[in-house]
Amino acid sequence: MYNENSNNKNAWVTERIIKVFLVIAFMLSSNILMYHFLPWVFWRDVVTIVSLFLGIYWIFGHETTQYRYGLISDELTIYVGKGKRERLILNISVADIEKIARVTSLDHQEDAKKKYSTRNRYYNISHQAPIYYCIYLDALKAPHYFEFKPTRDLVCMIMEKIGSMY
Repeated sequence: MYNENSNNKNAWVTERIIKVFLVIAFMLSSNILMYHFLPWVFWRDVVTIVSLFLGIYWIFGHETTQYRYGLISDELTIYVGKGKRERLILNISVADIEKIARVTSLDHQEDAKKKYSTRNRYYNISHQAPIYYCIYLDALKAPHYFEFKPTRDLVCMIMEKIGSMY
């Protein structure tokens, strides 16, 4: 049994500062435009408050999402958690995995162009780890594609399990 978390505790400070400046710039520019085109003070205040809350959510809302990757015997599981709640979003057998590789590999461009039943991303954008992609087959032999950010240890364990099955 192996578990690892993909959380954003190490989010870059500069990224947050840039987002704060973008929110402030948007609010100032929208207030200047509304001052000229919207004479009603009430609506200007409503738009300013709503844009402030949307900006705060944009900066900090997605950073509370965590992904937990696990390898239990021959099953790869991915859980998504927000706060204290956690739910299973993917549970696949290692035998069903066709391919795991980094997004920067040469095969990725060809694999990304193919048609898949589902395409998902199971990672936080600001989590600084290499992105891997996985192609697997479901019970109906339909191909599925997802991207995630596991550690090198987990990828090596999955590759060992795949190699020992063939």
